[in-house]
Amino acid sequence: MNQLLTIILICWSVCSFSQNSLFPGEKIIKVNGVESLVYFSPGDSNKPLLVFIPGDSHLARIAYGYPAGKPEHFLAYWLKKEGYPFLALSYPLKNAVYSQVYPDFTIQDWGEQAATVIAQTITEHRLNKKFIILGWSMGGSIENRLTQSAHQKGLEVQLFIGLASMPPLPFIMQKGQYDTNIISKQGLADRKPVIPLFYQLVQAQEHDQGEIIIPKKVYEEEFVGDIPAALSAEGYWHQGNKIISNTDATLKDAAVLDFSTTPWIALLVDTDPGTAKISLIDPASWYLLRSEMIYARYLKGKIPDDMSPQRWQAITDLINSLYGQLTLSIHGNHFFFIGKKGARETAEKITILIQRVEQVKSRLNQLLPQ
Repeated sequence: MNQLLTIILICWSVCSFSQNSLFPGEKIIKVNGVESLVYFSPGDSNKPLLVFIPGDSHLARIAYGYPAGKPEHFLAYWLKKEGYPFLALSYPLKNAVYSQVYPDFTIQDWGEQAATVIAQTITEHRLNKKFIILGWSMGGSIENRLTQSAHQKGLEVQLFIGLASMPPLPFIMQKGQYDTNIISKQGLADRKPVIPLFYQLVQAQEHDQGEIIIPKKVYEEEFVGDIPAALSAEGYWHQGNKIISNTDATLKDAAVLDFSTTPWIALLVDTDPGTAKISLIDPASWYLLRSEMIYARYLKGKIPDDMSPQRWQAITDLINSLYGQLTLSIHGNHFFFIGKKGARETAEKITILIQRVEQVKSRLNQLLPQ
């Protein structure tokens, strides 16, 4: 009897810890045996579901905050004001919210996990089967894998909006202090050296805002952790007790060169010279992916022989205008979407980009009837 009571108490303790580590609105969902921290906020079912995918070392809490924080400092609050249903999906990193780590988790796994949870959410809440990805930073890694997995489940990615996002092209990744090639004791990419650098950027946003957004202790314990090395799309993989480099495997894992399944892409970038590679240079790589998608989807084998010079010029002008039309900037650094001002402006510009992309699609379909 005493042994049974002990077992019950242990189980109660474990369950209580698990529940207490979750914020209101959060739950843990397992897909193929791997945990994901999931947060959903309802909205207008006539509007597309917006799905936030976090970047390097971060849980998706960076988009919706924490219980003691001010909701208006976070993006989810303002997207709700805009009427959107909102889903935030955290990949498995080393954090107390998860029961274990998953060092061999890949970009393909990530895309499948996200698509499965999205499909469940859309079914449960009777939402539109078209949804929009908001990929912050390293969250750009799954733009195509998530699109492919969603398609297999009868869903459609209406648009990928990169928030200071990096394309999953390992050959263009900038080597330096943010590399994911240092292994932790648990086989993950050790992110302890870069967490202080990330928090400096958070503090810069706080300085601009004039108040604390996320206290340091809360940030370190509730928002960040070591990550599976493959997710960074830098070409690193966990193998045995080390991290190896294999860029070909990363290109295959991300399916980034499968242009026919690439989604429509629009970008929000920051104004910080300190992240010039991401905010100034990487948009050109996204432009390449979007242009190849347009060619594969709208132009290849579909240009009529009798097309007039005027119509061809209109197509040319439209495509050449997309770099400026579909890239908008927001004052701030890599974390521009936290803090009341940045979060509100981000939500507003997300709506603008959604509208612009739909206008571009409509115009292309007029010029090139499918």
